[in-house]
Amino acid sequence: MSALFIAGFHRSGTSAVARSFHLGGLFLGDELLGSEPSNPYGHFEDKAVIDIHQELLEVNRTDWKSHRAFDPIVPDASWDAMRSLVEARTALGRPWGFKDPRVCLFLPLWLHLVPDARIFLVFRTPAETIRSLHMRHSRQLIEGKGRPETHLEFWQIPNLGARMWLHYHETLLRTLPDEDRVHAVHFGDRVAVSRAVTAVNQRWDMGLTERGDDALDPELGAQDVDPIRVTDPQLVDDIEAMWSRLHRLAERSAERLATAGSQ
Repeated sequence: MSALFIAGFHRSGTSAVARSFHLGGLFLGDELLGSEPSNPYGHFEDKAVIDIHQELLEVNRTDWKSHRAFDPIVPDASWDAMRSLVEARTALGRPWGFKDPRVCLFLPLWLHLVPDARIFLVFRTPAETIRSLHMRHSRQLIEGKGRPETHLEFWQIPNLGARMWLHYHETLLRTLPDEDRVHAVHFGDRVAVSRAVTAVNQRWDMGLTERGDDALDPELGAQDVDPIRVTDPQLVDDIEAMWSRLHRLAERSAERLATAGSQ
């Protein structure tokens, strides 16, 4: 049974899409993170996967706010944990996967263990994701949740959110498998997002239950936001180029879906 990895930058709509897959019968883990104001329906992230990624980030002297390229160091204990998780999920004999934005940084490791895995990529405008990060960490700072240093870095490190957005997508696109195993959607395309389960069924015959629009709250991500001021002109150019690459990937995914649907 092939696995489905749900990838995308933080605050890009991956939780909403993962909820659709969860309701459709995709096994996402034994212990999923709960809800909070910024994710009212839950994150649909498996604690076991998050722990593995967190350990890898720490070994590589970075964290989830990573914004510089690095070649991952992978201790034997991390390989063992990943291998055990894959073996246990495969033994279930049902469609399985996981969702965690950090998989963008470590996708080749998982593909080494699950060579035929499929990737469902969700992307969202930089302004929306960065604004959402700023809002979340402003609220958590005021409420006294988490480490103040974590929240304040979004204002202390110039263009941090923009650099993160670019780094996550550059790393992911560089390590994606053949596009026959990738389906990309723009979170602003509500039709494509609402058809996520249909798309993986038609393209890869995953046998999930198609629930339609009732699995997706139309209010999620539906607000307009002001542009984010980025002070580095080269960073602006790089982000615009990446945005074009992501859209072209989504267009090719839509073409593959249309071909699969007509067969």
